[in-house]
This record gives sequence, C-alpha cells and structure tokens, in this order.
Amino acid sequence: MKVMEKQIAFSEVHITIEKRIVNVTFDEKNKYSYKLKQGLLSGWQGIKSTIIFLFSIWPFYLLIILCYFIIRYVKNKSKK
Repeated sequence: MKVMEKQIAFSEVHITIEKRIVNVTFDEKNKYSYKLKQGLLSGWQGIKSTIIFLFSIWPFYLLIILCYFIIRYVKNKSKK
C-alpha cells in the first residue's frame, strides 16, 4: 500500500488543448455557400442558447405556477 501511495504522489497529468485555426481566403468568404453555411451554424448556436436560457430560468416557472394557484385559491375563496 505504501508503494502505491508513493507512486501516486509522483504521478502527473499533462493536458494539451489546441485550437484549430482554419484559414479561409477572402474569395471563399464571399461565396454564397460559405455565407449560407455560416448562417446555418450561427442559427443553430442561437437555438441552443435559447434552449439553455429557457432551462436556466426554471425558478421563474415555479414562481408563476405558485402565483397562479394562489390567485385561483383567492378567487375561489372570495366567491364563497
């Protein structure tokens, strides 16, 4: 067990992250197909961001539902 602990103490992890850079010429950027592709990609990013935003505001959904039931309860109580 002590041998394993010493081996773990001297272990290292190396992580390398590289960003891939794509060189696109000016002529390729002005092509309709390139612009269409970029438009589709940015549209998809917008859809993903919207979905993430809608999931991140779940406490407001609970608050709205709670307010709905409180208002409904008060209305029913006042009718009686």
